[in-house]
Amino acid sequence: MLSGITDNTSDYQIVREMTDGAADRLFAAAELGIPCDETYEVAAALWPFFRRPDELKGAGPYACAIGADLAALFENAAASPEVVRTADQLLKERISAYIDIADKAIRLGPMLHVKAILVTRIPRDDEPEPSEGWAPSDTDRLRIFVKLGPVGRVALGTVKWTAGYGPVRCDELAASFLGQLADVNWDPDDFTAKVESLIWLALAYSVVAVPRDRERLRAGADTMRCRMDRSARRGWKRFTLFQVERLKAPANKFGRTESGESEGWELTRRISVSGHFKMQPYGPRSEQRKVIFVSAHYRGPVDGAPLHRISKARALPNEALPGRQTA
Repeated sequence: MLSGITDNTSDYQIVREMTDGAADRLFAAAELGIPCDETYEVAAALWPFFRRPDELKGAGPYACAIGADLAALFENAAASPEVVRTADQLLKERISAYIDIADKAIRLGPMLHVKAILVTRIPRDDEPEPSEGWAPSDTDRLRIFVKLGPVGRVALGTVKWTAGYGPVRCDELAASFLGQLADVNWDPDDFTAKVESLIWLALAYSVVAVPRDRERLRAGADTMRCRMDRSARRGWKRFTLFQVERLKAPANKFGRTESGESEGWELTRRISVSGHFKMQPYGPRSEQRKVIFVSAHYRGPVDGAPLHRISKARALPNEALPGRQTA
């Protein structure tokens, strides 16, 4: 797959060639109707990020970086339908999105953390083959790849799934890392739900974040990316391989309290409402939108019918957890 690589080829050129070859293999397999090695999926999904604008049709992919402060605000929070629609519209325009996550911001037990999330649109398996290329539609599925690994080391493990369809799959490294996880109650379904919420919230926020809360990171020029000397490698600490913007938490923290919850307020019906993010209309004729956090609260009279919480059943420690399969 890397036939053009020589001793004088830079790291950037190697990655570009690798994504190019992986994409060619997947496309060829799809055209011939034959299975393709799943290990090429992640590399192929990164293909558009290593293309120049003139090599792409339409808008390029989107990439952002979120720090520990923003990840903490999004942690364990649900996304309203409008937040999901806003994020989905961005993916319709960009096809793929990459979310870089600060070290230790999303932990899995004491030793593992999530470092990056890659999401890309794919057509449904039962969609008729288009006559002139594929175009995004409401029937698309979202393929999600999560890169994780031990804290302080390169995140080489991959967990992947298709949102709302099919099982969670792990490559050998991810399965090895998760197999050592001390928390026997680790739940793949809970993990995927939280990752998907983070995707919706980060992408929706990227649409409406004000200029002071976003910073365009410097992508290295082609001349630097093609160099292999030590000064070039040191220089990459100040640049990114492809275009990324850093999203910062707003000063008001979306209106979210330190604990993430409030004492509550009441409406006409006695129900419990979990804390969640929503798109809040504002401005002239309410034509603009911003992301805000709605704290957990109760709706209904104090003397209303009692509330009952249903707890989700978890696998026993000696049972095999669903989704612990290798690709």
